[in-house]
Amino acid sequence: MILAKHASLLFALIVSLCSAVSAQSDPANQPPAQATGIQVYATADDVSPPVGILPPGANVKPIAESRGAGGVKWYLVKIPQGVTGWIKQTDSTEAKKIADFFRKLPAEPSGMAIEIPNGSAAAAPRGAVIVPINFSGRAVIVPVTFNRLITANLVLDTGASMTMITGTVAANLRIPTTGSGYFTGIGGTVRAQVARVDSVKVGDAEVGGMTISIHDPLRNSSFEGLLGMDFLGRFQVSVDPEKKLLILKSH
Repeated sequence: MILAKHASLLFALIVSLCSAVSAQSDPANQPPAQATGIQVYATADDVSPPVGILPPGANVKPIAESRGAGGVKWYLVKIPQGVTGWIKQTDSTEAKKIADFFRKLPAEPSGMAIEIPNGSAAAAPRGAVIVPINFSGRAVIVPVTFNRLITANLVLDTGASMTMITGTVAANLRIPTTGSGYFTGIGGTVRAQVARVDSVKVGDAEVGGMTISIHDPLRNSSFEGLLGMDFLGRFQVSVDPEKKLLILKSH
């Protein structure tokens, strides 16, 4: 009887082990494979909905940096699939490259800006775009058209990483916000909403698909935002102060 009982228990144990092995090897019981790459989020928060995946080794276009909850850095980027969103600072190669990009920019929020050279519109290089401007003290005021619909007077600010508009301009454009972050320009660092526009145009110089920031109030009511390096960095920029002209030449 004892031997029979032991044999019965041994048989039950073997059956149980076989069932477990079978369940583990069954593809239907396996957890779904995780997508390789870095999650890209709609806002600078990993509880926000993901909008894409940045594959390992892929080229990425840095747009802005921000600090999220707990002081963690986030980067607003455009990935190869054409999606714009936020990635979290990690030890990944891609995140380190983006961190290096922002580390090499002029120091912020000290207000340091890239100096704009004076030039002559008469001696402007072939293909340059020449745009009438105004001055408010030392600030250069530039007419900028968004989505080919609304024109606003923006301060040319080479210390701003991202172009900024007021809430009034954004409301007139009827553009939805897609997140928020900390951005630097005239007046220091502020927390601002971000939104995407189809077109930013200065004279005949146009950049499509830009993410811009929205913030109120600006201290000087004579302008409606800041024209930042996300636009200016695509051109060689100079100013003819005598004729009040801005000169833009593609790199």
